[in-house]
Amino acid sequence: SNRLDLIVEDSYVIDYLLNKHPEIQNIEKVKCVDVGDIFIAFSPKDPKSIERGKHLKSKISEMIKKGEMSKILKKYSIKPWFN
Repeated sequence: SNRLDLIVEDSYVIDYLLNKHPEIQNIEKVKCVDVGDIFIAFSPKDPKSIERGKHLKSKISEMIKKGEMSKILKKYSIKPWFN
């Protein structure tokens, strides 16, 4: 009967889904849990891990400075973690 009783999902994913599909109605968010920080890890066995980590950090910083990160986050209704 096109009915869903429960879904467990990241709140950003649900918000994005609801923004993209306004025909979805009668959704009640019962509880949202803050999971805290998210980390990206590189294998210590890979000799290029340190280089890749520095490169990723540099590119994210560059995207923030150029305003690219804000555009991406806005598209998915995600609040920026930076100022």
